[in-house]
Amino acid sequence: MTLRERFNKLMSFKPVDRLPYVEFRDVSWPYRLRWIDQGAPVVANPYEHFGFDEATNDRATSWTDGGRGLEHIEIDLNALPRFDPQPVRTEGDYHFTLDVRTGVSLKRLKARTKSDLSVKTTADPPVKTRADWAEYKKRFDPFTLERYPRLKQYTHHLTVYPLNYPETWTQAVKDMAVAPHIVTLCLHTGFNFVSNAVGFERLFKLLVDEPKWVHEMIDHFGGFVRKALQKALVTARIDYVSLDDDTPPRTVHGELLISPAMFMDYTGDHYRETLQRVAECGIQWVQVPLTRNRMFDDRIVQMVIEAGLTPILPADAEGEFGVTERRRQYGGKFPLWGGMDADILCRGKPAIDRMIENVFAEAPAGGYFPTLCDRYGKFLEVPFENYRYYTQVYRKANGME
Repeated sequence: MTLRERFNKLMSFKPVDRLPYVEFRDVSWPYRLRWIDQGAPVVANPYEHFGFDEATNDRATSWTDGGRGLEHIEIDLNALPRFDPQPVRTEGDYHFTLDVRTGVSLKRLKARTKSDLSVKTTADPPVKTRADWAEYKKRFDPFTLERYPRLKQYTHHLTVYPLNYPETWTQAVKDMAVAPHIVTLCLHTGFNFVSNAVGFERLFKLLVDEPKWVHEMIDHFGGFVRKALQKALVTARIDYVSLDDDTPPRTVHGELLISPAMFMDYTGDHYRETLQRVAECGIQWVQVPLTRNRMFDDRIVQMVIEAGLTPILPADAEGEFGVTERRRQYGGKFPLWGGMDADILCRGKPAIDRMIENVFAEAPAGGYFPTLCDRYGKFLEVPFENYRYYTQVYRKANGME
């Protein structure tokens, strides 16, 4: 049974030969930055080293995807044409660079360590006036041919592993139809695009001072995304779509920075229209976000159901949003995803044993696809020995050893 077959059967609460064994996080980062120094062997492909499902498939990942068993259809939703590159500028302790994909000027610390993967913040957004906006939105034409980068000439930035992309989108569609791995597409309502355009902090001011302009920009980007993704939704064999990246802005600790009601006032219509298009294309499953704000999370789940689709519920490894509680909350009707966390891997072997025990205690109820999440941003801090132990315990409990 392939990973794709296991996914589709689990989502339908049908029996499988065993649970999936996957890593959807980009394990190459801790491997290169930390684990080799901690005794990990030097290998070309960490996913093959740990034996994950579909680890040898060289089309199933990129530097943005992480795990080898998951292929994100990478439609280019950034500015086209790109902004002209600018030389790196240095002031004090910071480097300033221009992100040519968005036009945003970014700053980051010059001094970096292995635990600091150069966290970037906005120094200067591209849209300050309505005149700027009139020019900026011209770069977001949904019908620009280069938006479909499943072509070799558009994959020069994917350098972590050797890739085998097809020559044309038509061939990519054929390949995805028979692929053994999971194929997914990420959806957006436009809110995050506006945040890039005007700047994160200024967006909050505009929400109060110029709400009509914010609505105008979100409406533009929401329509842009739906039109740009339409070809993929219609032609590609997609196992599920994800709303996971499109949520109200939050602090590093997860608290919402605007109310769910305000966020939905700006994005609700775009959620509904996007979900309707997904349903029309015959896709069944939608991975919903987990913000841990019940009002927002429940509203998104309800919108998915109203569109005739089935929500995939993300779950924490423990607590009120753990797998058991999520089942109870929705009556066990919907499939679940997650249930493991990098923070627990940092706690040591006894904590890992308990986590794996909980995962396999939930498995008999069906509809559960275990994946490792990173709620607290601890993945880079996981020691190699702990991660190795986690994979061994999981494989043994899964009947793979």
